[in-house]
Amino acid sequence: MPDPVTTINAVLRAVLPPGVPPSFRRVLAARFDGAGRRRIVVADLEMVDGLTATVEAWHYAPGGWAHRWLAMAGGPMFWNGRRWQREEPQPRLPGL
Repeated sequence: MPDPVTTINAVLRAVLPPGVPPSFRRVLAARFDGAGRRRIVVADLEMVDGLTATVEAWHYAPGGWAHRWLAMAGGPMFWNGRRWQREEPQPRLPGL
């Protein structure tokens, strides 16, 4: 298995549609946690807007990887068809 930075780069880029750039600028730090089938990679990223995020990825089947965001400063991001942007905060209803 390659180093954790190479692994997280490959995992996050593999899920993107053709022509869509990644939502992160660079991997700030990455490490493997655990061993054997329970081994995961955890990484801190600098997102395209300069804020940070933490993601973890795990191998779940031959050739298959899954990932989830553990933390994302500034809230979730989405591809709007031209660029990555943050979701707009949803207004709170009175009394909630």
